[in-house]
Amino acid sequence: MERYYGMAGGRAVARYLEGAFDTDLLAQLCPLSPLALQNALGVVVHNKQGLKALPQVGLHAAAYATLPYAPTGNLTGRGSRVPVPLAG
Repeated sequence: MERYYGMAGGRAVARYLEGAFDTDLLAQLCPLSPLALQNALGVVVHNKQGLKALPQVGLHAAAYATLPYAPTGNLTGRGSRVPVPLAG
């Protein structure tokens, strides 16, 4: 994080790892989406807030697709269901 946000980014991550910040606050302080999308030709997002933010980072080729399941606290988000292949 220091590479992109300097000493302030490093301190923010340290505070996050100590439990002082949650993930949402860290993302607000040190957003990485613009960096991840630098050379992207397009992107698919899974929430409308993300879709609205994309023109602000200069990316207009975007699609919104709801998740195929309801979001949960489970990191996999699928529970015990088997993943469905996207292509044949």
